[in-house]
Amino acid sequence: MVYHFKMAKEVMEVFPKTPTMAFGTTKKEMAHQRKVLAMEILTASVFDKEVNCAMCAGIKPPGSVPHHTHTDWIQCDSCFRWCHTQCLHMDQKSLEEAQVGDWVCSLCNK
Repeated sequence: MVYHFKMAKEVMEVFPKTPTMAFGTTKKEMAHQRKVLAMEILTASVFDKEVNCAMCAGIKPPGSVPHHTHTDWIQCDSCFRWCHTQCLHMDQKSLEEAQVGDWVCSLCNK
């Protein structure tokens, strides 16, 4: 299970690039990684739907340029969660079309 979390974390941190995976796999190292992951999950568990993307849970999209100040967002007309258009793979034309009518996120669309 630790492998899956480590891989997911690495992917999210460097998206859309391919991650470089390097970590120890001994029992001691895995136990340490479990503790580190548990603390990260607990620390990050405060999710504010007003400022965090419903898809990536971040304020800025994964892989965004550090000093890039413009990020397009769209709000679901059903649950009122906000999403980065980048996380939705939404192009400018799709965003403009969604802004004209009602838009429902993939979490509500299921």
